[in-house]
Amino acid sequence: MATAEDQTAHLEIVSPIGPSLAYHVGWIANEALHVHGGIDKVGSKNPLFRLHRFDFENGTWSEVHAADSPALSHHACVVVSNRYVVIIGGWTGHERTANVHIFDTVSSRWTLPRTDGFPTGAGLSSHAAALLTNGNILVLGREGSLRMQRKFGSVFLLRGSPSLGGTGVFTYSEFPMTTASRSGHSVHMAGSTLVVVGGRDSQVIGNILLHKIITILISKLKFSSDAAVSISV
Repeated sequence: MATAEDQTAHLEIVSPIGPSLAYHVGWIANEALHVHGGIDKVGSKNPLFRLHRFDFENGTWSEVHAADSPALSHHACVVVSNRYVVIIGGWTGHERTANVHIFDTVSSRWTLPRTDGFPTGAGLSSHAAALLTNGNILVLGREGSLRMQRKFGSVFLLRGSPSLGGTGVFTYSEFPMTTASRSGHSVHMAGSTLVVVGGRDSQVIGNILLHKIITILISKLKFSSDAAVSISV
């Protein structure tokens, strides 16, 4: 029988240098780690557009210079076909957005497809996204007005083809599921089960937001056959 010590994860720092960022997104594709956007100063409202790449083979960081990289923080991303990075929503420095940006890791090219179906006058920030097995994307978490701190807990299904680049269309539709308002969380797919981990809600005690991290929130939401038909999961 395995002991607690046998099950302990040991983390090792593989690179003591690199970009100092918060509220960025990251992904692994083509045997490299990529980090995009975020902020580099405490309390900054001005997100960055830079894209950094860490090569696992030689242990070096480099900046990927590609035109039209969006300046974003508090955004989310998924990788499709180990090639196309779909960047969803975020804070632009002026407002929350529901725009979708595509980064092609093969051509190192950014494109901006058209988006449709998202509530008018609202945007996304501090949300999370998960790629479904059929290529659709589940977006869960903070939806709010463009500038104010009004927040909701909506869940959206996002459909589109990243291979079409700027000529494509990504369409939002409300997912038939309700959830508490949440930010700073992560979502993961385990087969047909959606796992939502951590985050914080909108309840405030004094100036301290209630954190749901110590007691990890795990919502196991089985997609029923009816839902699978209606949303094509």
